[in-house]
Amino acid sequence: MVAVCHGAGLVAPGIGPLVIWLMHKDGKSDFVAYRAKQAAIVQGVIIAVMIVSCGLATFLAPLWWAGEAWLAWQAWQGKREGYPGMPVFPG
Repeated sequence: MVAVCHGAGLVAPGIGPLVIWLMHKDGKSDFVAYRAKQAAIVQGVIIAVMIVSCGLATFLAPLWWAGEAWLAWQAWQGKREGYPGMPVFPG
């Protein structure tokens, strides 16, 4: 589900991880909820920066998409690391 969460960032940034977080926040999977919340926050901030900069930051979108694809691949492989600089799940 974490791989789907990051993959959803390529299709529906912020919304996909938010839906996954809402499905898992009640204890179904604390790890998935934790990573989905991280993804929703990071993707929401990136979208906000793109809007506030009046589209000037959109030239960074391919780098962001590559990063999301890489995180999705790493999650699919079973790695627990997430976004650089963010804490790893404490479990």
